[in-house]
Amino acid sequence: NENIKVADNLVALSGVAISQGKYNEARDKIQEAEAIYNHMLGQGQTVNRVTGTFNLGKLEEHLGNYDQASEYFEKALSNFKDILGTSHLKIAQVLKEEAILEADRGNAKKGTTLAEQALQTAQAAAPSTSPELIEFEKAAGHLYASSNNLDKANDYLTAALSKAQTAFGPSCSLTLDIQRELAS
Repeated sequence: NENIKVADNLVALSGVAISQGKYNEARDKIQEAEAIYNHMLGQGQTVNRVTGTFNLGKLEEHLGNYDQASEYFEKALSNFKDILGTSHLKIAQVLKEEAILEADRGNAKKGTTLAEQALQTAQAAAPSTSPELIEFEKAAGHLYASSNNLDKANDYLTAALSKAQTAFGPSCSLTLDIQRELAS
């Protein structure tokens, strides 16, 4: 249906707006998409509709509204699991964002636990050399570093670096990002 495609595109554009710091624009796009989804689907869920919920979580996290962000992430996680099962990169992505949120709240232990869950989910869903999986290892390393568990951080970052170098070469941006993370 064309209306659903419009809503899906609005959700995609909301993610771009969030990455550009255009939070009001992002919220407007998500609300417009949600109005279309409500009209066309009622309470029915689609991956893109749930992505809109996830994007609202990221938006609220950027604005420092951590409780609201957490609610959106929990809702997105539940709905993604209902639609996709338990081993999918979208689920790992929500868990990673929840891990970052908890670390931002000062709850390093919960953050690293969620990062481990995100990584395990990503490992079940993606090939070992996929850039997504390497990004999850990098994120876990970063979260462990921020909680001063430098040995664990080094383990994850070293593993991510090895995979990135093997899969993409020494001058790939992902490889270089991980090298900078290890050096800091």
